[in-house]
Amino acid sequence: MVKTIRISNELYAKLRKMAEDGACTVRLIVRELEAALFRNTVKPRRRVKLPIIRSKRPGTLYLDNERIFELIDFP
Repeated sequence: MVKTIRISNELYAKLRKMAEDGACTVRLIVRELEAALFRNTVKPRRRVKLPIIRSKRPGTLYLDNERIFELIDFP
């Protein structure tokens, strides 16, 4: 998709100067800017690893809030 944007003559002159100094094109500078913007905003999801606690007596334990407060001393 091709889009037209309006930028000031001063900004375009600076972009062209950067392109000449870097031996590239204005289009390449804009594409690098686009890549940098997306690279900083899109973060890969990180998988969370929860600790596994092995039980000596496996089975189902039914707890409610009242029972948890009985078992654990909260400040």
